Parts: sequence; C-alpha cells; structure tokens
Amino acid sequence: MPDRILIVDDDQDIRFVLSLLLKDEGYNIVEAQDGKEALGRIREQAPDLILLDISMPDLTGFEVCRQLKEIQDKTDIPVIFLTASDQVENKIKAFAVGGADYVTKPFQKRELLARVKTHLRLEHLRQEMAQANKTLCTRQARLDEDVKSAAAIQRALLLRRFQISPGYR
Repeated sequence: MPDRILIVDDDQDIRFVLSLLLKDEGYNIVEAQDGKEALGRIREQAPDLILLDISMPDLTGFEVCRQLKEIQDKTDIPVIFLTASDQVENKIKAFAVGGADYVTKPFQKRELLARVKTHLRLEHLRQEMAQANKTLCTRQARLDEDVKSAAAIQRALLLRRFQISPGYR
C-alpha cells in the first residue's frame, strides 16, 4: 500500500500543487485546510508523513504539531514544516515542537521529494526496528522461562540423587 501523506495548508493552490506532485510519485494524499481538520484526519487514520504550514487560521502549525505529539500512537509521525517563513526563530520552534524537517516556500520539487522520501524511509526503518525489538523481547522472555524451568529440573534431580548428611551443606 502506498505511503499516506497529509498536506495541511490553508492555501488551496499550495495543496493542489503538492497533491499533484506527490500523487505523481505514487503517494496516497489526504488534505486539510486548517489545524483542526488536520487533527481530526490524523485521529481518523494516521498518515505516514505530514507536510504542515505554520501560518494558518485557528491553530498554527506549531500548535498542531505540539498536539500531535501528545496523541498516543501518533507521536512518531514525521512532520515536515513547509512554510514561507525562513526566520531562524521559526525553524528553532519547529524542531522544538517535534518537527522532523523544515522547507521554505517556494520549494524546489526535487529537494522536497528527496526530503519526503528520506523521512518516509526513516519512519519505515524505525517501525522495523520497533517490531524487531518486540520480537527480541518476546524471545528473551521465552528463553528466561526456559532457563528457569531447566534450573528447577536440575535442582529436583540433584536433591533426589544426593542425600546430604546432617551437618553438611
């Protein structure tokens, strides 16, 4: 199944251009025109990546990202801020609230696609590592139980074969 990308921008033209660009690359695109709609869509079905504008009515992109990072099971969704602001303070704040990357408008098509692919690949690798870790923990727990069982059997066999004389340990 293709990766699902949520585009959050109050500018319909930007959403349209981004949708065309990303659909051409085979991504499944979902759009939201503001922060409230974005949070609703995230709760309905989590995207694999979010392209998020900073300046929007009601909720800013910073607030959307901050709230996203508080939703259980949604904290690891990579957020790429895509905004016209190139102010250093905004870049710092974007990373402070949990953003994974920051791209300024007007964006370069190849650069944006490279960043999207990179963050999706990193997210897939993170998911694979989490699954591998879960599998290892399950196997380790099973191994620990097997060792406990083997130790109990050995203790039981030792006590049957050797009678300890009084006064000796």
